[in-house]
Amino acid sequence: MTHPIGKPRGRSTHVCFLSPYLWPVLAGDRSIEFAGGAELRQSILARALVRAGYHVSVVTLDFGQVDGGVVDGVEVLRTHRPAEGVPLLRFFYPRLSSWWAAMRRADADIYFQSCAAHLTAVTGLFTRHHGRRFIYSGAHDLDFQPNDASKLFQRPGGWRDRQLYQWGLTLADGIVAQHPGQVAACRRWYGREAVE
Repeated sequence: MTHPIGKPRGRSTHVCFLSPYLWPVLAGDRSIEFAGGAELRQSILARALVRAGYHVSVVTLDFGQVDGGVVDGVEVLRTHRPAEGVPLLRFFYPRLSSWWAAMRRADADIYFQSCAAHLTAVTGLFTRHHGRRFIYSGAHDLDFQPNDASKLFQRPGGWRDRQLYQWGLTLADGIVAQHPGQVAACRRWYGREAVE
């Protein structure tokens, strides 16, 4: 018997991290300047899961790395280049289409996504469609405070991305918070129980 999108049962659990800017931290590439605490936490967790015997992959932006390459036991699947595509149209192609295709290639059991973004809804839709699990991890207090979340979405398309994030949060199978205040805010504003 096989899973809906291909891999046989009986293998180690496969966890896939979805993080646009994880590659620079995972590979130690200091020439790419954007990366933060969320990416550092995910790279530490990914390596720890590999040591614990999990199959681990990451879906990240295309910074010129090899698709399907391996860093410290973590398989790296790439999507689109950071600025690729025609404005307005690029939300769908190559952005949504390349993330969906890379998630399909990963064929993981659990998809782990952090940081408030439209990617939260993409992850939720993908995992619901393919019968997989989705864990969302908050990266900032604002992730759980809808009245102030607009501060996270101040770029073009921000209103759309904010709505997609908030909807995607309702699709998560589990939510991870950083401290009790985030747990309380998630319960208050989203009616969801998060774990620390």
